[in-house]
Amino acid sequence: MIARRLLLLMLVLGLAGCQTTARVGPTPAGYYFWLETIHSRIGVDTTASGFFDAANAELALVVSVESGQGVPLDGVLVEFLADPAWGQAAIVKPTRTLTKEGKARAVFRAFDTGSAPVVARVDTMTHQVIVTVFRGDSDNEP
Repeated sequence: MIARRLLLLMLVLGLAGCQTTARVGPTPAGYYFWLETIHSRIGVDTTASGFFDAANAELALVVSVESGQGVPLDGVLVEFLADPAWGQAAIVKPTRTLTKEGKARAVFRAFDTGSAPVVARVDTMTHQVIVTVFRGDSDNEP
């Protein structure tokens, strides 16, 4: 009984660490896509002097694009956007890239804590995830 509960807890925690969403589409060009992140939360330690350490406040973003038949598509333009309200506190690079083997990749980098919306655009459709950035040395995570 305890082993089952432990296994269930491990599965729930493992799934909570990944954020994969349902397919979006079809776009006007007939594409389906989804934005996935390995984790939607970034714990960032402060430096010895107490400053926010942005060097480890990065998150890999991956957009998968496929046809209606589920075939990965190459050469599809994908745009990544950080919420403009975050100003210079968050960036995504590159902001525009083409899919290769059905995937487009970018990196989200934060320079402050909070909840930052990140958007992926394919064709005329968008999909958003919320990235939560918190101080890893804090007991009060958002």
